[in-house]
Amino acid sequence: VDLVKVWIYGRGGRVPKVEPNVLRAIVDEAHANGMRVVAHVGTTSALADAKDILQAGVDGFAHTVRDRDVDDEYIALVRQHPEGWSIPNLPGNPLTMEDLPWLSETLPPFEIERMREQIERREATGPPGPSEQFPLQCRNLRRNHDAGMILGMVLAGKSASFVVLDANPLDDINNTRRIFQVYLRGEEVDREALRAKFMDGVM
Repeated sequence: VDLVKVWIYGRGGRVPKVEPNVLRAIVDEAHANGMRVVAHVGTTSALADAKDILQAGVDGFAHTVRDRDVDDEYIALVRQHPEGWSIPNLPGNPLTMEDLPWLSETLPPFEIERMREQIERREATGPPGPSEQFPLQCRNLRRNHDAGMILGMVLAGKSASFVVLDANPLDDINNTRRIFQVYLRGEEVDREALRAKFMDGVM
């Protein structure tokens, strides 16, 4: 183990949040033992949490601020910590009926049927609108980039998990479903063997 992940999120009040003094103790102990610390930022109080995380000396973020637009104070903290990094994510669109065929390659029939029922209930109330979080996270990702925060990258010698597509997702976001290869920690996944393992014993 060379990295410690801390979940800075109260699960909507369902669990206690990690207190600032506890976070600092974790960072101190991890760094003293040659380990890095990454903090998982939630979707509530994320901006305030992110500021404290930066001040605590955490090495990186899992996800970016997702509750509101980052402000100048946050950007100033990012610039004060040029070695800090983030693994960003952007929220996708809700599942549609078109997703079910490719999902059925790795999910059992009862899961597919449950999804089908959820989609039918949702579609009965009208088409889903765009995700409110998508433009927010795009703005915050851009501001992090402009402030010099290190973002996820694929380089020789790095440990990375990623997919290789048959078509450009910039032309059509549905091209993200046209998967050619999958890599986990830099090693190509045998997708046929994995698919068989997922479906083994499924009725």
